Amino acid sequence: MFRRALWLSVLCGACWGCGGGSPPQPAVDPLCSGVAGTCTAFAAGTSEQDIQRALVAATPDSTFVFGEGTFSFQNALALVNVAGVTLQGAGRERTVLDFSGQVAGSEGLSAETTSRLRVRDLGLKDPKGDGIKVVGSSDVRFERVRVEWTSPNAAEHGAYGLYPVQCTRVLVQDSYVRGASDAGIYVGQSRDIVVRRNEATGNAVGIEIENSQRADVYENALHGNTGGLLLSSLPLLQVGNARQVRAYRNQIHDNNLANFAAGGNTAALVPAGTGVLVLAHADVELFDNTVSNHHSVAMAVLSYLLTGLELGEPAYDPYARGVYLHDNSFSGNGSAPDTATSLGQMLSPLRSHMPGKRTADVVTDGLVPPGASGANPLELCLGSATASFVNLHADAPDEHGLFTHFDTDVAPYACTRAALPEVSFEGL
Repeated sequence: MFRRALWLSVLCGACWGCGGGSPPQPAVDPLCSGVAGTCTAFAAGTSEQDIQRALVAATPDSTFVFGEGTFSFQNALALVNVAGVTLQGAGRERTVLDFSGQVAGSEGLSAETTSRLRVRDLGLKDPKGDGIKVVGSSDVRFERVRVEWTSPNAAEHGAYGLYPVQCTRVLVQDSYVRGASDAGIYVGQSRDIVVRRNEATGNAVGIEIENSQRADVYENALHGNTGGLLLSSLPLLQVGNARQVRAYRNQIHDNNLANFAAGGNTAALVPAGTGVLVLAHADVELFDNTVSNHHSVAMAVLSYLLTGLELGEPAYDPYARGVYLHDNSFSGNGSAPDTATSLGQMLSPLRSHMPGKRTADVVTDGLVPPGASGANPLELCLGSATASFVNLHADAPDEHGLFTHFDTDVAPYACTRAALPEVSFEGL
């Protein structure tokens, strides 16, 4: 009788109680508290090998939570072909992924075809190459992320901090990037983009939108870089002819850092002391920005032809078309153009002929397609034209190759254009 009672007791225990009670639940790591779905927690001190194994085995809609503290890596982290992954920490200053000892990999974190990727509330320190690179993905979000290079040797800095390329529906917000040798925040060959409320400092370029379509860039703080904002359309890329970017309510100031970008990169062409450069881009609206204290130029709208580089493909359009600049605030710009770059060399001789011995707030090169007619064939519009302006007339250099035939007549450009539409997608 005793044996039978014992057997029934064991059986009932194996069935989680004869009274039909619920099975015991595994303990939830406090780091995963409140996280829906599959969650893996990494406390400070978790080995690189354990973290790597977990990411390699990631399943769709998984969350990986890094606790407060520093995590050291010798190799890049990678996610490939998995959807819905979230990487989150305890705060961009409190959770640090430290790659200062990295010996392998071109990025700190790379993700390819990882749609619905979320990276938030963590920081990356001193990755060997780019900070976070995401390729060929949709619905990509960076929120409250920090990427920073701390070495005084700029040759040890990676090119890009936050680097989504060939992506759709990209959101970069409330993040901080310092020290990138190309662009702190770069979005390239992508569509439907919002970059807002970020800070970029100490980079060759603060924010770059390249060969992309439909982007809103607003309420960012760009300072202490070589150039603040670069909007470009370049040849020989998989996605060409950029269109439709709005940049507004940005604070762009004191971007006078000596250019330390690697030669051959577009960023290397930017003179130290550039607020905004629009290069061969179409359908741009820049408004309500504050642009101040740039040694070379506040805003420049230029053709790719001015770089002197080969176009390389017949379908490429090298002209900036339909650029609308209005209601921006300018002060303290153009006092000492950077003659270490060809564009700065072009600007420098103008100062002696300009009011206050300063480069004009808005500079354009005057290059137009062959056979173009009219005073403003590329439809550059300056609204009420309260900003100072100069057309370099790079199409008519003097016998020494200098642009001494410049023109400050703003009348042909005192026009308006229809406002570009807001970029909107689910989840903003």
